[in-house]
Amino acid sequence: MCPLTPCSVVAFLVLEIARHPTRPSSGVEVIVSRWGLPSPPMQQALTTWPTDFSRDIHPIPCHSHNDYWRRVPLYDALAAGCTGVEADVWFDASLEDDLFVGHTLKSLTSTRTFKSLYIQPLLTILNNQNAPGNFSMPRPNDNSTTPSSKEKIGVFDTSPSTSVTLLIDLKTDSHTTFPIVLAALQPLLQAGYLTTWSPTTGLIPGPITA
Repeated sequence: MCPLTPCSVVAFLVLEIARHPTRPSSGVEVIVSRWGLPSPPMQQALTTWPTDFSRDIHPIPCHSHNDYWRRVPLYDALAAGCTGVEADVWFDASLEDDLFVGHTLKSLTSTRTFKSLYIQPLLTILNNQNAPGNFSMPRPNDNSTTPSSKEKIGVFDTSPSTSVTLLIDLKTDSHTTFPIVLAALQPLLQAGYLTTWSPTTGLIPGPITA
């Protein structure tokens, strides 16, 4: 019988994990695992949203640089616990008031827009995270990671007050692109999901900081 060595044990475990892949344990992982399949992954994730959308995902201070290069933009980063994602945006006035996402001009496509890859998914996530539940009771006030009843719940169930930074890199003229970016962010702002600041109120944290 061959003696066991640390290397052989590790090799055995890797092979066993490969033979018996784990099932997605959260809604985010469901979306990532089913991306590109005929059945809409978001629809599957919605069925169990109240209990496990971001279950067992702990946010860490990492940033998804050029996030649109991930196999599943935004969701891959959230599944890893990243608290920051970056989108390079381009504006072409001849193609209506939309922003396109990509690293270079030749990489842009009509389907990869700022709205479809980031704004709409974040709105869907946060609307469901903040939807009324089946029970109404006071939230505990002895847990610093639990938002007050007036605050919006963020992406991560394990840390509801953690804000996700949406870093927007303007690749076209800032004078024409910046107003379009502000307009694109309006749905998040109007829903109360954006971090804001004013001289009178100071900094008011939100689930998304852009």
